Amino acid sequence: MKRNRLFLTVIVGFLLACLSLNITFVGYEIYTDEEWLDVSIKIDQVALLVLNCANKAYPNRALGEEVFEQLTVKIVPPDGISNNQEYFKCTTSSTGKCAGSYAKSSKTIKVPPDVAALPHEIGHFLNHIMFGDTSHNSNDVSIICDMPMPCHLYAETRGLNICK
Repeated sequence: MKRNRLFLTVIVGFLLACLSLNITFVGYEIYTDEEWLDVSIKIDQVALLVLNCANKAYPNRALGEEVFEQLTVKIVPPDGISNNQEYFKCTTSSTGKCAGSYAKSSKTIKVPPDVAALPHEIGHFLNHIMFGDTSHNSNDVSIICDMPMPCHLYAETRGLNICK
């Protein structure tokens, strides 16, 4: 069993190195190897979709994939467990999910492990890179290019809202 897990870990590392947009991740240890592989692939896919949307909305400010080398995503661990469910003390968004945050000074996004807020926060990051600031007005990439995060293994096995 340990040998299989080691092999899987090596394969996961290799795949992430090949497929990654070079986003720096912090706190991903909360996921199993299988969960991390699944969520990281979906994060890359969504990041590219948000980038493509931003480039279509603002073609004169178009960015390449290398912009993501500046980004750090911090996965915030749960505050606790109650009735076998993780819970977070968080500010909720209009959708009732935990909102993320984007810090312009460090180019860091903080999100809970369901990463439901990540597409919106990537929009803030891209708007900041394109225009030097970010807001919640109708011209902000975070509003124009907001999209749902697809269901992933971590969220599915825990019955989290993004899979419903």
